[in-house]
Amino acid sequence: MKEIIKKIKQFIKKYNDILPIIFLSILIFIIGIFVIGFIKSFILILFIAIIYVIYEYGDDIMKRIKLGNGKKVKVTTSENKTTTKKVKDKNKRKRRLWNNIMIFILLLIGLGLIAVGIFLGYIVSNAPKFDVDKLYSKEKSVVYDSNGNIWAELGTEKREKVTYDELPQVLIDAILATEDSNFFKHNGIDFGRFTVATIKQLMGKDGGGASTLSMQVVKNQFTSKDQTLTRKFTDIYLAVFKLEKQYTKEEIIEFYVNIPYLGNGAYGVQQASRVYFNKDVQDLTLPEAAMIAGMFQAPGSYDPTINPDNTKERRSTVLYLMKRHGYITEEERKAAEAISIEEMISQGTASSSKYQSYLDVVIKEVEDKTGNNPYNVSMQIYTTLKPEKQDYVEKILAGDVYKFKDDLVQTGIAVTDIHTGAIVAIGGGRNKGAAKTFYNNATMIKRQIGSTAKPLFDYGPGIEYNNWSPAMKFVDEPYSYSDGKPIRNSDGSFLGTLTMRESLIRSRNIPAVKAFQQVSKKKIIEFVQGLGLEPEISNGTIHEAHALGAFNGSNPLQMAAAYAAFGNGGYYIEPYSVTKIVYDADGGEVTFTPNKKRAMSESTAFMITDMLNYGINSGYIGGGRISGVQYAAKTGTSNFDDATKEANKLRSNAINDLWEVGFDQEYAIGMWFGYEHIDPNYHFTESNWSDRTKLWNSIASGIFEKTGKKFEAPDSVIKVKVVKGSDPLVLANEYTPENMVIEEYFKKGMEPTDTDTSYIQIPEVSNLIATSTNDTIKLKWTAPVMPDTSGLPTYTIYQDDKIIGNTDTTSYTINITEQKKYTFTIKVSYSNLNGIESSGASTIIDLSHTDEVTFSLNGKQTISVNLNEKFVDPGITVLEGDKDVTSKATVTVTPDEIDTSSIGTYTLTYKISYNDQTKKLTRTVKVIDNSNSNENTDEPTNTDTPLTNNN
Repeated sequence: MKEIIKKIKQFIKKYNDILPIIFLSILIFIIGIFVIGFIKSFILILFIAIIYVIYEYGDDIMKRIKLGNGKKVKVTTSENKTTTKKVKDKNKRKRRLWNNIMIFILLLIGLGLIAVGIFLGYIVSNAPKFDVDKLYSKEKSVVYDSNGNIWAELGTEKREKVTYDELPQVLIDAILATEDSNFFKHNGIDFGRFTVATIKQLMGKDGGGASTLSMQVVKNQFTSKDQTLTRKFTDIYLAVFKLEKQYTKEEIIEFYVNIPYLGNGAYGVQQASRVYFNKDVQDLTLPEAAMIAGMFQAPGSYDPTINPDNTKERRSTVLYLMKRHGYITEEERKAAEAISIEEMISQGTASSSKYQSYLDVVIKEVEDKTGNNPYNVSMQIYTTLKPEKQDYVEKILAGDVYKFKDDLVQTGIAVTDIHTGAIVAIGGGRNKGAAKTFYNNATMIKRQIGSTAKPLFDYGPGIEYNNWSPAMKFVDEPYSYSDGKPIRNSDGSFLGTLTMRESLIRSRNIPAVKAFQQVSKKKIIEFVQGLGLEPEISNGTIHEAHALGAFNGSNPLQMAAAYAAFGNGGYYIEPYSVTKIVYDADGGEVTFTPNKKRAMSESTAFMITDMLNYGINSGYIGGGRISGVQYAAKTGTSNFDDATKEANKLRSNAINDLWEVGFDQEYAIGMWFGYEHIDPNYHFTESNWSDRTKLWNSIASGIFEKTGKKFEAPDSVIKVKVVKGSDPLVLANEYTPENMVIEEYFKKGMEPTDTDTSYIQIPEVSNLIATSTNDTIKLKWTAPVMPDTSGLPTYTIYQDDKIIGNTDTTSYTINITEQKKYTFTIKVSYSNLNGIESSGASTIIDLSHTDEVTFSLNGKQTISVNLNEKFVDPGITVLEGDKDVTSKATVTVTPDEIDTSSIGTYTLTYKISYNDQTKKLTRTVKVIDNSNSNENTDEPTNTDTPLTNNN
């Protein structure tokens, strides 16, 4: 021992110049293994060693190189002795140099071996306990609502295990070809694949996971999905030294096919076969087996009921690998490829959980944020679901609140909290429950959004970046896209000059495209991407059809979150459903913070909100008012093109998607309404706009709360009176006609400062008189004195505030039918003064009479009529003085006919109106039978004189 210690001391003394470097390298190497990996750390240390050698021994090396290149010379004996000594000294130094380098390299190699040993020891000591019972975990995940109450439990479904012998060979072949073609040849690790994958990963390339079936089994049940070297070697250790040592290859395959969750409530391949194909696993065909084999890595992404296109692509990959490894022929591959996903899927035995659509969102969010599937990893999940709102959405979908027109029409509904971004409720669609219907229309559709795009792509960016106001002028006129394709409004008409407010609430397409064209496309992209939307970007720009929502589309959740930014003052908050996760295994807690960022100014958000709220209140935007609720919303419609209509035999007025998106002071709602597939018998037309309105109103009435809250204007906006249609906008003056003045919002500091000068005070006409002749009244007046530059005059004649005519002369004749009091007003305007009118000069002419008006019956007050003899009413008379005005009176007689077929007494009532006077008179009519009596009953007392009434 003393001798060893002595040698160590001698070594340290001899090499004390390099030992600090060695120890520092050891420290860096050990740290590097856990930070950047073993190989990268080794390369780094080797590089440092080379630099050190060059720095420490570089001069000696260069001298020896030069010496080796020198010329030979003759030397004397004494010189030769001296030279021999120098050569010996140099050789000694040379040996020492290379000895030092070799020692350094050997130390590095030893260091590497020590580090590897430490690393492997760390893996073994920290590997989870290999608990056989955990292979079929019975633990469950629990999901809580926003009130802390449990509403779902995951992972409690009963598995249907199958043995290796019960598996069809075609499924085994598909799994091996896809996941581990050398499974029966290795002992848990495929060193060839693993080495290639590791090198590629170190080079920054995708080398694939290279995990064997055994490694996947232990990863799914014992480790995690973290892509780290530590986890990978832990998988190797458990697979090679635990799983493969205790179980046969066939048993490991049983674990592999029975353990995983494969979507739609199915655990293992037996349940998956029943859910997707309504058959037992042993009956699977080649295309069916290939589909299931492709689902193991990502059941959500390759779920045929949700992502049929992804499923088809993944199945093609599996079939290609089966052909590549010799399990099937090329003909078999092509035959399997020819069978569509839709043809394969049958309505099986899928199960549905309470609030399934919302649960789908939660599960995906947990997987995206943690890499763990709550069906496989036991955890407590705290969500933002509000049961009372979700229950109401479920009632909508069930048809309890709104009656849908047929069983095929679908909808997607998303409700978010505008202040937090929390997903409050999700309506994924109607008639959920069977395997074919798990597609979530609230979060997964990609549908063109129609005119709901106008606040997002057109007017919002214009206000934000160009400082527009809702008063800005747009002309609705014949117009085309930049490529010459004409644009049409939904009604085919043009409304001329409009403000932005009018253009938006009336949903005019041409002003929207004009607005889009006036804003930088890069700014529009920045604006909508900041709201979570995904436009079609090509070469840094977007096409003009985005202005009308004609792009790859969106879904109700995205739209609700985007519109929420208008309601909360301009902040986009990425929607989320999970606030916290607590893992049951170790109590580890993960809390999620909402991703909130400013997407627009407060002034932009408010002006869009105010316009949309005005559209609801004015009735231009469908949905209608809700008592106690102030809200803003926009509708949208997407159309089929002519080729699609013709190919699918659709009606000429068929439309595709119906949208409405809106918000109040608390919640935002995104609603899509339509059919999932194009069908000549099932589609919307323009007549179904009212159905959208009714559905929206049904939803909003139950989600928006009657708080009486209102949208408040921020300090960053100001409201001023401007001249409508002025360009640039100018302030109205005291003479601006009332119909030309609008009061509108502007960003503070961006309001117009110039006052209109086109409107002046116009003097009134003078000497206005009215004269009456028979049934006419003639008005005459004197024109005001105005400069010739004012243009030609037009006189507008009003009778009792209603326009009755226009003239360019100084007289006007009116035909009359009544002798009463008339009031006439003359207003003058000039052709060069922008339609401004004078205030108006008035005159009164009274033609009413004061003669006494009398009402009387013609004939006797009581009249007798023989049985079956027709009764002829003698009528009444109205006199104004001595003038008979009966023809000008209004007379109503009840009853309008006397029945003389039976004996009886009747009373006729006359209701008479003349000018502002009314009167009721009555007459008695008796029906008698003269054949049985000669008595004269046609002479009642006090009936010789007609009854009169004087008013």
